[in-house]
Amino acid sequence: MATLKAPSATPILPLVVVLLAASCSGDAPQGPSGELDPALAAALETCPSGEEPWKALADQAKKSEAIDALRERAELLVESCPGRAESLWLAGEALFLLYRQDRDKQLLEPMRETFERSRAAAAQQGDPVIETRALNRIAYYHKRFDDYDTAKELYFRGLETVKAASGEARLGLEAALNNNLCEIFKTKGPLGEALPRIRAARASLKLIPSRENDWCRSARSEIAVLKALGRTTEALRTLDELKSCAQELDEAPLVDRTHLDLGDIYRQLQQYDRARSEYEQVEREENRHRASYGLGMAALAGQHTISARSHLERAIAEVGDDNGPRLLYLLGLAEVHLHEGDLAGARKTLAEPLGASETFARTAWSAELLFGKSLRDGGDSGAALEHFEKAYRGVIERGEELDPTDAGMGFLRARSEPFVELAAGLADRNGDESVSRVLQVVEQAHSRALRRLLGGDEARIADLAFLRSRLSRGELLIDFLIGHDRGVAIAVTQDTSRAATLPGWIELRQPVRRYVNALKRPLLSSEARQDPIRDLARDLERGREIRRALLGPFEDLLQAAHRIYVVPDQDLALLPFAALPRDGDGFLGDTLEVGMLPMAGAPPAWSGTRTPMLVAGDPVPDADGTFAALPSARAEIAAVAKVWGAADTVQADELRLERLLGLSLDQYRLLHFATHAVASTADPDQCAVILSHGEKLDYRTISRLKLDDALVVLSACQTGEGEIIPGEGVVGLTWAFLRAGARGVAASLWSVEDESTSLLMQHYHERLHDGDDPVAALSAAQRALRGTHPHPVNWAPFVIVLGPDTKKPGV
Repeated sequence: MATLKAPSATPILPLVVVLLAASCSGDAPQGPSGELDPALAAALETCPSGEEPWKALADQAKKSEAIDALRERAELLVESCPGRAESLWLAGEALFLLYRQDRDKQLLEPMRETFERSRAAAAQQGDPVIETRALNRIAYYHKRFDDYDTAKELYFRGLETVKAASGEARLGLEAALNNNLCEIFKTKGPLGEALPRIRAARASLKLIPSRENDWCRSARSEIAVLKALGRTTEALRTLDELKSCAQELDEAPLVDRTHLDLGDIYRQLQQYDRARSEYEQVEREENRHRASYGLGMAALAGQHTISARSHLERAIAEVGDDNGPRLLYLLGLAEVHLHEGDLAGARKTLAEPLGASETFARTAWSAELLFGKSLRDGGDSGAALEHFEKAYRGVIERGEELDPTDAGMGFLRARSEPFVELAAGLADRNGDESVSRVLQVVEQAHSRALRRLLGGDEARIADLAFLRSRLSRGELLIDFLIGHDRGVAIAVTQDTSRAATLPGWIELRQPVRRYVNALKRPLLSSEARQDPIRDLARDLERGREIRRALLGPFEDLLQAAHRIYVVPDQDLALLPFAALPRDGDGFLGDTLEVGMLPMAGAPPAWSGTRTPMLVAGDPVPDADGTFAALPSARAEIAAVAKVWGAADTVQADELRLERLLGLSLDQYRLLHFATHAVASTADPDQCAVILSHGEKLDYRTISRLKLDDALVVLSACQTGEGEIIPGEGVVGLTWAFLRAGARGVAASLWSVEDESTSLLMQHYHERLHDGDDPVAALSAAQRALRGTHPHPVNWAPFVIVLGPDTKKPGV
């Protein structure tokens, strides 16, 4: 059992824990305020068996605020009903309710001891309901002291114990326990485990007619998890369900909160008109400040600063003295001042959030960041750096508390700006010492999750001298981190290093996305397919502008390089750098080999052998036709096996999950998949390699595989897509295979045609067989395919993502 420590913060109370913590019950008679109902109290004097009369008195005492009276009566009943689980439970429940009422920490230890005695007695009596209730409260005690592992273990024990019960008591307790597990997974991760728990809780509540209100309200917990996972489509469906339910129950407060949630989601999706419509339907006075804030931030995102100012000032006036929201609204107003160029107004508005930074740590880093921007825009770069440093430290300290693979990802989505601003400010100084510091800051934003999972040492990965020592002559590594207003890039070669500031996403995002869409246009437009080269010509200048913006500061280093390793950020992970056009004719890939790294580690060294190998694919279509047959996959498998002379193959009806997982995959040096895949830019759990009959080798399953430095080739559609996390890159199938131990993953950034893919893969394996490393082999295969399929739509989508060496030799 973990060592207990004193609480460091207010405990995290589940959204519906008060509703779910006890199993369902009918309406207990309610005596006068502060008094117990005499009839209910008298019924316990005979020490009856079963929970019903005992729980009825506890419920009545809670409604009547007769907690002190309940404690006195419970102590007497413990004496008159010696050793009985029910009386001990009632005594523990009285202490629990007193603690919830007064927050007196001295009550916690006697509460736990009483529930422990009740649990033991209930186990001896064979009463699973009382035993489970006691386990639930003991888990609460451990959670109150941040001992989440023990609490989680006790909740799971409760779920096993209550299986011996039946009826509404069992359903209510299952709902309570699953809800509490959901809250633990939301707080400590893995976040993906929270969703099935809250859905199980809601399923139990739906079977209890008297708990319809609780079932309706618990939808908000499910929505919170879905929003955190980025599964906005499902969140919107659940919100529609919640809105209908709340309207049927005539629950005006719940209807209001639903409008607020919908507004927040539509604002996140940049659907500002729909967001405004939802916020404007909020009616209750106590919710108006949140609606005004949402309207203000939606207006600010749309560059309507006058409207944004009006709404945010109204939100500040409406919220009154509630400091948490007030500080957040002041930050929004400070952003308006910055957009208007009113630096003095921004600094004045930020005075209160900065002054409350110790009390409200969650807004402190934002206040420091905005104040730094106001100083930067005013020309005081030195003072700005001090505030960027404070913002950066605040995010680092907060982020260390979170599991980076789950809740930490949600945290990092909106918090890369302090890293960008600090790194860009340092980059302006340049010099080796400054570049080394820029690299460290950028790498602390990059791949925190993957680095931890690969067992890397942060200090060594972000070591400039180490990187130089591991790059060969003619190799160039460029590390990107892009923020809203500006970005930064570090270029490293064997002989030199350089940092430069770049435009931010406000300038880059639309051009990058439009150019990528132009590359893919022949797949989507019959007009583009008629003359694809001519169709692309109208977008080549846009591609050149992107190349100049991203690589212009390092043009001299590019001229001397034959290979470039790109550490991308956000949308850059979906940009095929090999397809960026040069000035004049041709593309970067004509003369440069391009590899991708998720972090600025040393590129892996490759041995000559790539055998034994496994080739899997040619899936049997699923029953509903979602995944059709792949006519060229069988020929591709045969061609790949022929190149190598021998390979283990799994195809057609054998391509099943049980068969693949039954193999010792760690024996293979090369794994080639020729099949369908699905990707999600919102939720990595939706990413999967598709097997026969629609079975899925999904993200979580892949992450748990044990691969021994293998090269993985994903000859399928969109295998390089995933959730774009600032600092983490694309978290999807590629990320999962690297996490499983792969040394490199060849994947596609968009849907690819069957025939051209098969040709490229044949070229690729021929070069691998001849001794090329995976980066050189892919570049050579792409150039060969350009001879017969010149448009980048055919050869550009495939990229090689490498798992960097994470430690110096001997470490």
